[in-house]
Amino acid sequence: MNRIDSTGPVVQLGTDIDPGVAHYARVALTRLLTAQGRPTVPVHIRIIRDHDPRRVRPVIARVILGTGVPLRVEAETPREAVDLLVERMAGSEQPVAV
Repeated sequence: MNRIDSTGPVVQLGTDIDPGVAHYARVALTRLLTAQGRPTVPVHIRIIRDHDPRRVRPVIARVILGTGVPLRVEAETPREAVDLLVERMAGSEQPVAV
């Protein structure tokens, strides 16, 4: 597992995930949190790929905001996983705990 860290969300990627996905995730989540008025909330994202060929949606992504409960999605690609996380966080009727 590689840790790619800079300002903003901390993103951990599985060894076979394109490093560009880390930037994509940071930008997407920073935009969402800024729009929600929570730009300084600590964010941790983990994106990995399960190599089981029977899995239709082998990419698993998890995000934790602050001390909240993790949100988990499964997707076909890493970018789709990020998009699903952002979509779920944006459309959630109950805000993720901070």
